[in-house]
Amino acid sequence: MLAEQLSRRSYDQVEASAGVLAHRGCWSRLEDKNSLVALTTGLDRGYGLETDVRDWDGKLVVSHDPPGRGALLLETLFEHYQSIGSTACLALNVKSDGLAEEMCRLIEKHTIENYFVFDMSIPDTLSYLRCGLRVYTRQSEFETQASLYEECEGVWLDAFRDDWYSQDTLIQHIDNGKQVAVVSPELHGRCHEKVWQLVRGLPEKYTQKTFICTDLPESFEESK
Repeated sequence: MLAEQLSRRSYDQVEASAGVLAHRGCWSRLEDKNSLVALTTGLDRGYGLETDVRDWDGKLVVSHDPPGRGALLLETLFEHYQSIGSTACLALNVKSDGLAEEMCRLIEKHTIENYFVFDMSIPDTLSYLRCGLRVYTRQSEFETQASLYEECEGVWLDAFRDDWYSQDTLIQHIDNGKQVAVVSPELHGRCHEKVWQLVRGLPEKYTQKTFICTDLPESFEESK
């Protein structure tokens, strides 16, 4: 199937460079997170995106919290992505179980190549792997052993209370053939500078396999 073919392509065939994932898009007001304007602005500025996916009335929608009528269709975001010829990475944070088949259908329909899905339960993760989709596992101070590590293409590296990891953590994952997406500490209310310096200080061959998910994409880009 097409999704399996896409999932096995090397990232070198899409964008092999240090990546920024704009957390829920580019926004200045909290209420604008995950809005169509915030997400399309992020794409139009050349950033990758982290966004949340749930289901509503049989369709996949963009929403962090349980959605209601009028929620943004994930397909609308994919249509914009396709219309501007974007190849930026889409980090799809799956908030509901049972969405794998529809996710696969939409990714195939819109030929989305540079993406990954993450944050599913272990049983649900297996369904995404069976569909041949790109999956990241999670590691944090509470999930010290990343589940399904061998089967997953990357690691979502999080730190809820303190910056517990080092450059060696990222390097080890990348040497194991994984991509790494680092959650910037401001998402948890902490100062980001230490982690930004850690990511900026990686050798080039490792930064090319690293993303940072941040509320401050422009500031991170300017700090390079």
